[in-house]
Order: sequence, then structure tokens, then C-alpha cells
Amino acid sequence: MGPLLYEELSERGISNTVIIGVAIVGIAFLVGGSIVYFSTGPEPNFKTKDLSISRTKVALGEPVTAQVRVANVGDAKGTHTIKLRLDGETLKEKVTLEAGESRTVDFDIEKHEKGTFSLDIEDLSESFEVAEPAKFELSSLRVSPERAKPGEEVTVTADVRNTGGVEGTHTLKLELGGGCRKIQRR
Repeated sequence: MGPLLYEELSERGISNTVIIGVAIVGIAFLVGGSIVYFSTGPEPNFKTKDLSISRTKVALGEPVTAQVRVANVGDAKGTHTIKLRLDGETLKEKVTLEAGESRTVDFDIEKHEKGTFSLDIEDLSESFEVAEPAKFELSSLRVSPERAKPGEEVTVTADVRNTGGVEGTHTLKLELGGGCRKIQRR
């Protein structure tokens, strides 16, 4: 026996019956002689993965970039808001993707206090440390020979130590008779 039409149901004395039909694309039901149909249709479905940060240790005020891959694995175009949570603060970025499309979303972060900071995007998390900037101290300056004749090679050495919290580089300058020349590193 196939489905009964509304007229057949009325002939059998069934008048206040609601028939609900469920399909993949929608829901239809019969109420008081009218068929009402709701279409759910294809929908977007967003997934995030591959959260990464540009550096795990930076100096005060230096930027860290957090990147996350967002994919629309659904069947329709849609817009999704990515929320990055960082110590009680929320950064948001909206992304619109076609069905099957994916994109990398970047967040640039700067912290102006020292410490270790955790960031979360949905169920993904990373952390980074903010430390004092590189600071260099020069000691044990040595010149050999102490007196040289014009054209004679002179070697100048020094100990340089980074007492800051992050890696860094420093260029030393050597002044000779009022002129300035870069030293050769060894």
C-alpha cells in the first residue's frame, strides 16, 4: 500500500491527522488541507585545524603571528567567525568560504608584559613566552699589539654577552683616529 492522499484520509474519517514526511532535503507535513514544506537544503560546515605560531619566544612588544587553517567541509557557501582567545581577550576574524574551500587565517598579537601566554581557537591551543629584549654587555677588551706602526695589522678582541631574555645580534664598531670601521667577526 502506498502513501494515502489527504482526500483518502478524509474519506476514512481521519480529519485532524498530521502527517510528517522527512527527507534529506526537507520536511513536509499536512495540516488542515495545506501542505507545508520546510527545506533545510545544503549547509556549510566549518572545521579548524593546524594552529601554529610564528615564534615561541619574543621580546616585549615584538609581534607573534598565530595561523589556523579553516575549511568549509559542508555543501554550501557560508561565513564563519574564528575566535582566538588570549588571556581573557577575544580576537575575531570572519571568513567566507565556498563549499570545499579552505583558507589560512592570521592573527597578529603583541604583548607588552613579560610572561607565558596561551591562546586557543576552538579546541586547538598554543603558547608563547614574552621576555626582556636582547641586551648586550661588552667586557675584556684586548688590543694586540698595543702599539702598531702604520700598515701593521692590529687584532682587537672583546667578550660580548647577551644578558637579555631573547636571542639577538649586535654590531660592534671600532673607531680609529676619529674614523669608524666595522670589525671583522671571528
